[in-house]
Amino acid sequence: MLHKIEPSAFRRMRWKDGGGETAEIAIGPPGSSVANFDWRISTARVSAAGPFSIFPGIDRSLIVLSGIGLELYVTEANTIRRVLLDTESDAFFFAGDAAVAASPIDHQPIVDFNVMTRRGRYTHTIQKMCITSPLTLTANRVALYGLSGTALCRVEQPHLQTMNLSPEQVVIIEPSDDQDLTKSTVSIEPSGQTLCRIIAVMLNQRSHANG
Repeated sequence: MLHKIEPSAFRRMRWKDGGGETAEIAIGPPGSSVANFDWRISTARVSAAGPFSIFPGIDRSLIVLSGIGLELYVTEANTIRRVLLDTESDAFFFAGDAAVAASPIDHQPIVDFNVMTRRGRYTHTIQKMCITSPLTLTANRVALYGLSGTALCRVEQPHLQTMNLSPEQVVIIEPSDDQDLTKSTVSIEPSGQTLCRIIAVMLNQRSHANG
């Protein structure tokens, strides 16, 4: 099943710790919240230094979408690691249990893209892609976020569907039944003259998650 989410449909809410605002793009299973989700995709605006919310049992990834960049201090195993991220950086993966302090570089606000999955139930991979020729992606669920240009997305099961993906839009490919572990495959190709760039998120449910 292929469906599109427009930016106007993103669900805006305060951060878990109340220190900022996030725009929730999609969450699973249906009806879940920040307290009990299995997976969650969102964007957030970081305009001031402060700690990230703690999410026990959650694995996280972050990509900087706009702004100069973000400086992170990650505390793990009694050591502090400094990480610098900008719009050219790959996704940064970290545990939601870790203490993370963030500061926008030069005090200039940034917007980031976040993926979170509950450890033991889902895993995720996330990658920035430049689409210059047709390619396919396969996972239990695939989420595509448009960065630039236009991509044509196509699925053939359970029936043929096609959909264009433009900047800031999200296309999600998933089974109609949340308990269905069947892999979904989507074909993506560039459409138009502008360079097509996307963020691709692959969500895979562990087979024992419902057992």
